[in-house]
Amino acid sequence: MPKKPYAPIHQNIHSWYKSEGRHELPWRNTDDPYHIYLSEVMLQQTQVKTVLERYYFPFLKKFPTLRTLSETPLDDVLKMWEGLGYYNRAKNLHRTATLVDKLPCSIEELSALPGIGKNTAHAIASFAFGQPVPIMEANVKRILCRLHKLKTPSQKELWEIAYEMVDKANPFDYNQAMMDIGATVCTVSNPKCESCPLSPLCKGKENPTL
Repeated sequence: MPKKPYAPIHQNIHSWYKSEGRHELPWRNTDDPYHIYLSEVMLQQTQVKTVLERYYFPFLKKFPTLRTLSETPLDDVLKMWEGLGYYNRAKNLHRTATLVDKLPCSIEELSALPGIGKNTAHAIASFAFGQPVPIMEANVKRILCRLHKLKTPSQKELWEIAYEMVDKANPFDYNQAMMDIGATVCTVSNPKCESCPLSPLCKGKENPTL
């Protein structure tokens, strides 16, 4: 059986993630869908450092389950969210908690819940339920654009590439690695192309301003 075209790159990505990935992040060390969902929502508009140091653990201590969250007045939830901004995120979390006792595993059902967009649904499906699907946050978009030398791709085009590239055998590590590569290697400015595990496949490394 011939090797998949991305198999060597998957190996590079997993080797890189094993040594360089941010394994210590708490939402990467749990399979609790609610904990993963909360992290995804908090990280939508906020830096990892802020979420980790000030909000994630206190919120979970106060509201350890979706049911606890659903039984709490919205004002109390918003109080715990104070300073994090984009309060619709907290409102949607609370509303979702009133609708379901546990998060569904399908992307379609997740996407139907308040405030869960396409990328968040894919992230929960991959990280909480091990589904072989890609994610599409800002760092991943930048990687895909540089990798395939795309200047103004459509969302449809990016998702098609992402689905083609995802490592279906180990989507969790693959997706986490892609985010970390974008955050630390394939950065907005001064990308470290010489140490990027995707470099052998990258069409844009000669022009990393894309």
